[in-house]
Amino acid sequence: MPEFNTVLLVDDDYVNNFVTEKLLRKSNLAKEIKSVRNGEEALTYLSELINDIPDLILLDINMPEMDGINFLKNFKKMILDRPVRVILLTASVDPSRKEKLHQLGFADIMIKPFTEEKLFAILNRPKEAR
Repeated sequence: MPEFNTVLLVDDDYVNNFVTEKLLRKSNLAKEIKSVRNGEEALTYLSELINDIPDLILLDINMPEMDGINFLKNFKKMILDRPVRVILLTASVDPSRKEKLHQLGFADIMIKPFTEEKLFAILNRPKEAR
């Protein structure tokens, strides 16, 4: 299983953040976990980083201020020195929204609740299935 230096968790729900952070720490997948409450905070955080770009972003789709889709549109414009894996988190996703997410280039979608098993299933998928 890959180990990530930094995971950025973007979710407006404190309970989800607590559970997700606890599971990530338990699974030893990340050395550092940073949490922000919406897409706007995530873009600010990413724009201020110089060397510590996260390896993985866990992104809620439905948030106030800036939702996950608008974050993704802005994130795609950022010039980063290496690729960043993004896994979208959502309670449910309708087919039209799922298609929009695929058009943006993001295929990894996890239906909440966040579990270690769901994360491992996504991370272990063959590259062409992503």
